[in-house]
Amino acid sequence: MFISGIRLARNHEWTRNAIVLDREPFVGREAELAEVHEGLTDPRCSVIAITGCRGTGRSRMLDATLRMSQELGASAELSRATSAARNIPFGAVARMLPQQVSGWSAPTELIRTMVALYAEQSSRTRQVVAVDDAHLLDPESATLLHALAASGHALVVLTLDADVECPDTVTASWKDLGGRLVSLRPLRITEVSTYLHEALEGPVNGALVRSIAEATEGNLLWMRELLRGALEVGAIARNQDGLWELIEALPLSDRLQQLLTARLRHASPEALEVATWLAMAGDMLPLSALERALQHPVPSAAEAEGVVRLEGRNSVRLTHPLYGVLLRERTPRLERRRRHSALVRSMLADTPIASAELVHVLCDGEECGEQIDTELVLRAARAAMDAGDYGIGWELSRFAGADSPDATSEALAIAGECGLWLGRVDEAESYFRRARCRTSDTNVRADLTLGLAANLFMVAGRTKAAGELVNEITAQLPPEDSRYQYAVALRVGMAANAGRMYELLAELAEVDVPSLPALAASRVSALTWTGRLHEAIDAVGSLTRVSGPDQRPPSDLDQIVSVTAFAYAGEFQEARRRARSGYYETLRNRRLPEQAMWATAWGEVEMLTGNLRTAMSCLLEAAGIMRRRPTSLGPAVHGSCLGNLAQVAAMCGESEQAERALSEGEELPLRECFVPELASARAWMESGTDPSRGRRELWDCVVEARNSGALLCAARTSLDLARLGWGKDASRVLSEIEDELQGVVVASWIRYARAIAAGEPDGLVRISEELEANGMRLLAAEALLFAGGEFRARGRTVAATGVEHSGAGLAESVGARSLLTAARSAEVPLTKREKQIVRRVLAGCPSADVAGSLGISTRTVESHLQNAYRKLGVHSRDELARIYGDFL
Repeated sequence: MFISGIRLARNHEWTRNAIVLDREPFVGREAELAEVHEGLTDPRCSVIAITGCRGTGRSRMLDATLRMSQELGASAELSRATSAARNIPFGAVARMLPQQVSGWSAPTELIRTMVALYAEQSSRTRQVVAVDDAHLLDPESATLLHALAASGHALVVLTLDADVECPDTVTASWKDLGGRLVSLRPLRITEVSTYLHEALEGPVNGALVRSIAEATEGNLLWMRELLRGALEVGAIARNQDGLWELIEALPLSDRLQQLLTARLRHASPEALEVATWLAMAGDMLPLSALERALQHPVPSAAEAEGVVRLEGRNSVRLTHPLYGVLLRERTPRLERRRRHSALVRSMLADTPIASAELVHVLCDGEECGEQIDTELVLRAARAAMDAGDYGIGWELSRFAGADSPDATSEALAIAGECGLWLGRVDEAESYFRRARCRTSDTNVRADLTLGLAANLFMVAGRTKAAGELVNEITAQLPPEDSRYQYAVALRVGMAANAGRMYELLAELAEVDVPSLPALAASRVSALTWTGRLHEAIDAVGSLTRVSGPDQRPPSDLDQIVSVTAFAYAGEFQEARRRARSGYYETLRNRRLPEQAMWATAWGEVEMLTGNLRTAMSCLLEAAGIMRRRPTSLGPAVHGSCLGNLAQVAAMCGESEQAERALSEGEELPLRECFVPELASARAWMESGTDPSRGRRELWDCVVEARNSGALLCAARTSLDLARLGWGKDASRVLSEIEDELQGVVVASWIRYARAIAAGEPDGLVRISEELEANGMRLLAAEALLFAGGEFRARGRTVAATGVEHSGAGLAESVGARSLLTAARSAEVPLTKREKQIVRRVLAGCPSADVAGSLGISTRTVESHLQNAYRKLGVHSRDELARIYGDFL
């Protein structure tokens, strides 16, 4: 009756914890599980109806509900309605009927008997009757369930297909009786990411998350089958960093093709014709372009049969993207060529041109050799660029001839600007240089010069050349020109990348920042890194105000600097919310450079709070993108990301990953950039072999940061010095700059460094409590382990064991395996006999076998074992194995 393999999260916290069913992640259903749990525990609730479209996991939710009811002490019965039993009276619930009544033919008498039977049983324990696919119930079964629910002697749980009309009796069971309706929706992209992370047991590349989310639209059935097929053929695999990524296009497995074919089997020829045209264009077309291709209006049957749906007012889309994949695969090549040619002509006749769909058609039908109007394609490319769709603009500009020897300056300029924002810096520079040679227009040359300057800044190590071009632009253009604003923003960005905060503030002081929106983010960043965090948070408001014709909504860069400001001000929840939202927004929109910057910012927030597993996943994602596509902030961001990744990997015990990240970071051209994260990572990784070198490098970073005004960076690096054993020097530096720093995070850092320098164990315990209360759990765990060492040095072994055990538990919860190893490496205060017994217990020997091997009684073994538990601060064999198994 119950599907085995369901693992319930600890303490039955249904609203927060994940459930894994048969090794498949069960995510994105926390609210629904909480609602079901409330219904199960509410004695007044008589019906719970679980509804959702096909593939949203109704049956799995029903199985979880039954197991939950069993955990709560109820008696549960499960039946599954089918089409075959729909015409058989009581066919769906036949297995529920007791043997003595199964032969009765009078429905009313049978229903009364069943109600009486359940009344007797419910007096002893609550009865739960569950029916899967209740929309297929025969009338008699539906009436029986309604009677049971109405009597109050049984809680009826139903699953219903939201796409199918239910019989009135079934609907009345929950509607008229005041039941709970639990609606299951498709998974959001954030939940798809969690699903894949848990299903594949490792971090997942954002491109893979986006591909599966877009292809399946969050449908669990399609997701499971698509993932299974991809694994079978090797379409996804782990890269050298352990990140799952897409190797080739996601295939349709035979099983998935059969499921999709079954869905389309009843579609009319007219509906399939419409669907095939949409499939050739991706999965959506403007209504006008579709009707030109069809040469007649779209038949209403296509929508009525659930094959297509209206998107907005003027577009038609397939009801599911996988229909398009199936139809494209099943359309013969010659037929595809014919349809592609017709679609190109039809779509270029539209104004404005549907750029995204046009790219799909042009890419998919490139081999057909159809002549196209490049002027119209170029117009579509410019429209896409102006709308911020740089990927589409890039592709269309190349179809418009940007790669040909006789390319126009406009095609080259569009390709250059789109390439710039896509991180294709080398190709963008080539396009810009070719375009500058082909135009004499002053305004056009200014645009191209600005684009080239941005490229030179982004291309590693060419800041000086970029600065010369920026000076040329600012000398030619008035301050109110948007290109002048962007040029000044580039100059400010160069100062920021070099860590020259005083220079940056001086640059900002010479311009009217409110009138130059591009510089508002630079001001917030400067205030953050100079340690004026309260002022930075106040200034974040200027990034979100939109007023006047020349104002614009906050850019990704604007929002990212606000994340950094909130994080270092100690407002971790707000910082995490903004970072997650920004990351998934860029993931949906395929903006890889911005996605990398968001992942870096999110990873930094998780580093500060000590959530190392999430930080590792974010930083791996960002580093992988930046390896292929430099971001618009230049190599300093890449170096910072790699430095943070090396530190996190080292703390997680991934030494090879840490070495790779550090080595990659050291190969970046960072001559004019200030990247203390790499120095910190190197110091941590060499602390056991050459600590003096690490100390010198960190000290140089502190001095440089103080001289340039990056006081927050100086404080963070000083804390690293304290944690690596130079607490007194670090405490002195922090005392000198303390008055210039704001925020609870820095204040806690300063007190932590002083506690390390003082070496007073009780003080370290107190600062650990403060750090944990402020959300910095990694530092809290570390402080407890420092305290344990100090207690042990003073001969207070029991106290040392207690705080080390607490520190180890905290370190384990954040994934800090390096700290966990340090905790286990502390001297274990056991006698020789206790160690003998504990080692045998860890090897899996029962107490009787341990007693026999040592020639002592079982009672003596248990006594020694309890003493060892007390000294080690554990309470069971499982806890002993988890914390001390690798050491003892």
